[in-house]
Amino acid sequence: VRHLFLEEDNDGPGLLAALSTRPDLPPPSYVLHSSPGRVHVLWRVRAIAPRRIELLQKHLARELRTDRAATSCAQTTRLPGFLNHKRQPSVRVDIEYLH
Repeated sequence: VRHLFLEEDNDGPGLLAALSTRPDLPPPSYVLHSSPGRVHVLWRVRAIAPRRIELLQKHLARELRTDRAATSCAQTTRLPGFLNHKRQPSVRVDIEYLH
C-alpha cells in the first residue's frame, strides 16, 4: 500500500478546509480534482499493512464524512490529465502535488 485515500463527492473545498485545521493529520501529499467540488485526497505512506490502512480509511471517512464505500486498499482513482466523462460536460482531471 502506497497511499491512504479519501474521496469526497459533495464538498471537496470543505474537506480540504477541515483537513487544514487538523493538527493530528499531516497535510495531504496530493489532491486530485476529479470534477467541480469533488476531490480525491491522498497521503503517501510506507510500511502499513493493507488491513490497517483500510481500518484507518474507514475511520477517517466516518469522521470526516467522506465516501465510506471508497475505503478498500484496492481503491483506484482517476488519472490526471484524462477526462472524467461521468459528469456532463466532461471535465479534465487535475492534480495538486502538495507535500
